[in-house]
Amino acid sequence: MTSQSINNHNKIRYAEFEFALDQVRNAFDDVSRMVKKLDDHGTSGNRFEGWQVPSKEDVQVCVRAASTGLDLLRESATKRKAELISRGWRV
Repeated sequence: MTSQSINNHNKIRYAEFEFALDQVRNAFDDVSRMVKKLDDHGTSGNRFEGWQVPSKEDVQVCVRAASTGLDLLRESATKRKAELISRGWRV
């Protein structure tokens, strides 16, 4: 039989995980807003000698891919949460 303190510990850990997911989502939203303001003009010149600067489209593709991955993780976590609740938060 699992003690209630272990169950409470699991609840707390899961709440921390959900909070972390929310923080990452907020960061992605901030990055998405920033990417919309990017200007591709002037990146083809010699302004950044020796450096390669990704285009606005490249950054948008990366942000979308990361956001999709986060959404998949959240979906899996939601399914796992339902399973944990049904088992009384026993791992």
